[in-house]
Amino acid sequence: MTSFFYGDTDSTERDVREKIKRTLIKERQSEYTTKSGIRVFCGTWNVNGQLPNEETYPLDAWLHLDEAADIYAIGFQELNLNVTAHIVNDPLKEGKWKKYIEDFFKNNRVTKNIKFEMVSSIKLVGILLIVYANKKLMSKITDVRQHSYATGIAGILGNKGGVAVGCKVYETSICFVNCHLAAHQEYFEERNKQFQYIYKRLELPPTKDSQYPETLLIDSYNTLFWLGDLNYRINESYEYVVELVDIDAENVYDTLRKSDQLYIQRKARNAFADFHEAEICFAPTYKYDPGTDRFDSSEKNRIPAYCDRVLYKSIAEINTHILSYNSHPALKLSDHKPVSCLASTEVSEIDEKAYKRVYKDVQSTLDLRENEMLPKCILSCQEIDFSTLVVGEEYKETLTLHNDGQSTFSYKFKDHLESKKCCPDWISIHPKTGDVPKGRKTEIEISVNVGYNHMTQFYEKYGKFYMEEVLILDLVKGSDKFITVKGELTPSAFGLSLDILCRMNFRAVALESERLKELKSEQLIIPVPKEIFLMVDTLTKCLSQKGLFPKEPSSKRMQDVRLAIDTCDKPLLDYIKTEDPQAISSMLFVFLESLPNPIIDESCYGNFIQGYQQFTLLKQVISNMREPNKSTFQYLIKFLALVVEKNSATVKELSQLFANCFLRKPKKLVLDISMAEEEKRKEKIIEYFIDKSRKREY
Repeated sequence: MTSFFYGDTDSTERDVREKIKRTLIKERQSEYTTKSGIRVFCGTWNVNGQLPNEETYPLDAWLHLDEAADIYAIGFQELNLNVTAHIVNDPLKEGKWKKYIEDFFKNNRVTKNIKFEMVSSIKLVGILLIVYANKKLMSKITDVRQHSYATGIAGILGNKGGVAVGCKVYETSICFVNCHLAAHQEYFEERNKQFQYIYKRLELPPTKDSQYPETLLIDSYNTLFWLGDLNYRINESYEYVVELVDIDAENVYDTLRKSDQLYIQRKARNAFADFHEAEICFAPTYKYDPGTDRFDSSEKNRIPAYCDRVLYKSIAEINTHILSYNSHPALKLSDHKPVSCLASTEVSEIDEKAYKRVYKDVQSTLDLRENEMLPKCILSCQEIDFSTLVVGEEYKETLTLHNDGQSTFSYKFKDHLESKKCCPDWISIHPKTGDVPKGRKTEIEISVNVGYNHMTQFYEKYGKFYMEEVLILDLVKGSDKFITVKGELTPSAFGLSLDILCRMNFRAVALESERLKELKSEQLIIPVPKEIFLMVDTLTKCLSQKGLFPKEPSSKRMQDVRLAIDTCDKPLLDYIKTEDPQAISSMLFVFLESLPNPIIDESCYGNFIQGYQQFTLLKQVISNMREPNKSTFQYLIKFLALVVEKNSATVKELSQLFANCFLRKPKKLVLDISMAEEEKRKEKIIEYFIDKSRKREY
């Protein structure tokens, strides 16, 4: 349980200052509050569906006190046993019991001169909780909340479950829970489970009159009274318990304690672990023949048990003690006897003048302390140098954040204004957001993986093989931190344009940034990139192998192929000891897709798609293409035609595989055909060219 008035609940960012202020004021509570005790009566009765009968069973026998309580929390179970009560609400019995109780307050010799008013009332099928208070106390009772939680049939219907009423009395929060847990001797574990559900899940939402907007768990209250038919049984025989009661009813619990399921489960901390209960000095409250003091005489002979209980818990600063704890066997209306518990519990009352003085002082102190509450973060480094990077390889480093401030801080990586992203696609951050508690550290993984599909963006962004990025670490409510991530990419042919590739008469790994700029203005020296030639030449020698072109690119040994392409100009199989042509064909796809511009210029794309059946037109467009695009296209089409002749691959299969390598749709182009139709036409175009090449017509 928390030491806040209401307990810790999540605050939105705009509420942080207010929450801190409340905390600081609470820490000085002794300066502006005085404690006093109030008397709280808790009563529970399973009425077995019976209606009240004032003449036969007056409530004085249950609710009368020699000195009236300040607050009465009265709980009923099995108010209605009708099977339709789970579906249809019947207010008749609820109304009669409320009137019965109010008549008690009006007529009882102790309470008739005291005005009592209802604080709240809540009902869940047969479970009813009504809270009354002395009218003089009503002005000091605020933030009244109520809610219910069903644990019965399917976890939805309220034949079992709990209801709660919470409020503030002066400046102390008090909550009352009335519950009815699972029946039957052997179901103690189900009772434990239902208790946990109610305890952890029953929330009290704010009302329009609530001072604070948080939804509260029942455990967040300063003092919690829990009453009801808990249904825990005695693990002894019927005859044994009845005999003990006949001998000494008042002290029988001392003998039965170790057989009491609730005592056993509390001791094992399976239920009501932190609750207290007063000493039991009365006979079992269940099960009786209605109208008598005789235990169950039916064939079932249900074992007498202490099903009906009242427990409580308070935070350390509040003293709660029990004045009386009794059953009331004179009320024979039901098969249960009612139980009452009178407690004295402390509440804190505010001295307004002293409070204003503390409030003003806290406001001033808070202004000074806000600087201390600002995030203070120590980074393990402000520069992460990955040194040498290789395309297709992943590299990882760890960035450590140490919270050296006075409070938990939150962080996130901020987007750059231009890119609208916190980092380029080849840099990954995990996690991108988080919280670091005071005095703790957290680790953030920064990884770099310049994939084949990133190479074009990489060259366009940096214009060289060196990467340097600045990550912006945003400390919420604090200043930004800047982390530089850098590394030098090993030059590769992947991602370079056809123009650049056909101007290179040296290995790609030998390419330097300055040389890359110079190549843009030089003359073409070869018609087809040597990298494409190396892959096609090698695949031509493997045409007899089935499955040469897998439908899904194979990652197996692809990095070996990439290294061979970038570092040599000899047949690839001389560098790959184990023949793996599928890796080479997969890398051919990757290479063509990594080209910054497609082989067929994007400006031709619309005409190709619209005129996909006019082969003469398509052929003319290709013949008018500039070099090296034209030669590269023709070279690859002839290769695919050869594959059809020498390998088991069909024209249709190859056109489906290579269509997107040749034709790439411009981002801003809009066509009035479906995507499926568009793909179909692209494949048809490539199919035309392969087929015509086979027939030597192209």
